[in-house]
Amino acid sequence: MKNKIVKELISWIICIGSGLLIAFLLITFVFRFTIVKGDSMRETLHTNQVLYIDKLTYNFSHPQRGDIIVCNYPGYDDNFIKRIIGLPGETIYIKNSVVYINGNSGVDVWNSDHEIGDINPVTIPEGCYFVMGDNRSNSKDSRDRTVGAISEDKILGKAVFSLFPINTFGTIKFKS
Repeated sequence: MKNKIVKELISWIICIGSGLLIAFLLITFVFRFTIVKGDSMRETLHTNQVLYIDKLTYNFSHPQRGDIIVCNYPGYDDNFIKRIIGLPGETIYIKNSVVYINGNSGVDVWNSDHEIGDINPVTIPEGCYFVMGDNRSNSKDSRDRTVGAISEDKILGKAVFSLFPINTFGTIKFKS
């Protein structure tokens, strides 16, 4: 009887331990969840929206223009959710609230007619990305000198799916 209880207890410990290990590995390497805080992505995302973040994609490919990412800013403890606007090696500047990438003004299709300040031409370093919030008039992003271009190793994952509130459930789409 005692032997049977010990075997059952060991079985439970192995089962629970395996579940915890699998959960740890998935959250560490495959996905995570995050909650939107603030209005910097207001055109697309809203405060308290719960997002599924894919951590695996960028192990096999590089971030692309238009991707919504979760990243760390140098010198900040919080994570930030922003849209990739500029890619490595591109030159970006803003004049009269229009974003120019390599001299072309038609690349930034996420611009939502916000009045934003001008910035002088900046060439994005290799391995870095220029990010901006969709709510351009209320976003701390790569336009700020304390943030600048985000290094690829500071990108935690790609936001791909909204889980909550239920009316936002589904693939994340830009609402113009």
